[in-house]
Amino acid sequence: MFRDARAVPDRSTLDADICIVGGGAAGITIARELAGTGLAVLLLEAGGFEPDPATESLNEGESIGVKYRPVGTSRLRYLGGATQHWSGWCRPLDVIDFERRDDVPYSGWPFSRALLDPFYMRAQEICELGPYQYDPAYWESRGLGRQVHLRRDRFVSTVYQLSPPTFFGTAYRADLERADGVTVLLFANVVEIPCAENADAVTGLQVATLAGNRFAVRARQYVLAAGGLENARILLASRSTVPTGLGNQHDLVGRFFMEHLHINTAFFMPSDVPHDAAFYSRRQSFGRFGVIGALRLSDACLRQERLLGLSVFLEPAIFRPESVQQAQQADGYQSLVHLMDSVRNRRYPQGFLRHLWNVVTDPAATGTTTYWRLFMRGDGFQLAVRTEQAPNPDSRVTLSSDRDALGVPRIRLDWRLTDLDIRTIERGWELLAQELGRAGLGRVHMPETMVEQPWQDYLWGGAHHIGTTRMADDPRQGVVDRDSRVHGLANLYVAGSSVFPTGGFSNPTLTIVALALRLARHLKELPR
Repeated sequence: MFRDARAVPDRSTLDADICIVGGGAAGITIARELAGTGLAVLLLEAGGFEPDPATESLNEGESIGVKYRPVGTSRLRYLGGATQHWSGWCRPLDVIDFERRDDVPYSGWPFSRALLDPFYMRAQEICELGPYQYDPAYWESRGLGRQVHLRRDRFVSTVYQLSPPTFFGTAYRADLERADGVTVLLFANVVEIPCAENADAVTGLQVATLAGNRFAVRARQYVLAAGGLENARILLASRSTVPTGLGNQHDLVGRFFMEHLHINTAFFMPSDVPHDAAFYSRRQSFGRFGVIGALRLSDACLRQERLLGLSVFLEPAIFRPESVQQAQQADGYQSLVHLMDSVRNRRYPQGFLRHLWNVVTDPAATGTTTYWRLFMRGDGFQLAVRTEQAPNPDSRVTLSSDRDALGVPRIRLDWRLTDLDIRTIERGWELLAQELGRAGLGRVHMPETMVEQPWQDYLWGGAHHIGTTRMADDPRQGVVDRDSRVHGLANLYVAGSSVFPTGGFSNPTLTIVALALRLARHLKELPR
């Protein structure tokens, strides 16, 4: 059942057994799992069924660290959350991602990947994927393409599965409407989480709407599932009893903000033209879902080289000005853009011959023959690199002095990288170039204009907000325990990628759903 929070009487109190804050992948999954259990479940969603400018403005904040996309646009505040604009990329974390590694500070989950495997299997269904099968040989045998076999102590193949994608707010709206015991309250924004005087339990939630009414929610158990940024924001802003914020007795809430680092500047020029790279460059459809392969640094390489997780797949060489905008200095390079657009769009720009002359004569075009093959003939591939980020306590979310329309302090994001993050990408490029060359498959080419400028200028995050309420058995190392319960609080849990101690290089949604399923089982088993 859906209700509108704007119609809830001012200063009233709503009661439930379990209250979930946030209607994204985690919140919707938990609510669906709890339906029909005899529990009264209240799901608070900050938005409605569609984007609303006034509601979305509550997401706005500031970024003061490494250049990042606007904080407000990296998440959505309506039913379905970030899944309403995701592209469906799914892959479980690797076994090594759960391990404690001496060369990766603050690494290690409180349990192994094996514990999550049963939940990953069910998450596959919820994300509308295929079988829980990520063995590249399995998909090669089903027509995905041919694997490239490099030295296994350096690179191995892997696969991603691609959801249709599943927009959770759309796909599961009908389920929520008829779910036994579940009420979804739209336009309900949690502005503070009060707790008992001794700060050992949550006593309720303070909720507000942009219509002006404010009310309380009282439950036996609470689940914060508002996203990697908002989870930290709500805890930090809950200061009526604990001045530093809930769960923040060791100054950990908001710390360890991690992203998946993306960079697409290097190119692969195959020795054989045309080159069969379908396994790594083309999504193969298998009914409603798709599969695409990638190369990744092997576990042996990660340990030997002391690197983070890194994956690479091949994109047909299409010039993307947003990813290399600072590299457009040479006349020849700029002219290639115009010529490429001319050929592909069958429109010839003013000064076409001048552009052609620049390509032929300008040495600053950094290898006319290479670029001609890449952009005109389509022989080459852009290397799409996706890497893990190391846990870093100085990369963090704090609160700004500015407040939103409901009076809640806005987010201040200070995204920071470490030397290990940078070295992983640089060494990953180097190892891939060596192995592709050793195998006689081709060469990796880095444009000189990008070498002359810091390549980090072309780095971006995937809007995957990870780690701000990290999981650990020791409260001095994490905000939540292995059951996702906030340390020191008897009845407050956190769901979503904010609890990941490390992020691997895999997109987070599948793991978010798997952890949500595990948390839902835990909640069902609690005494009533």
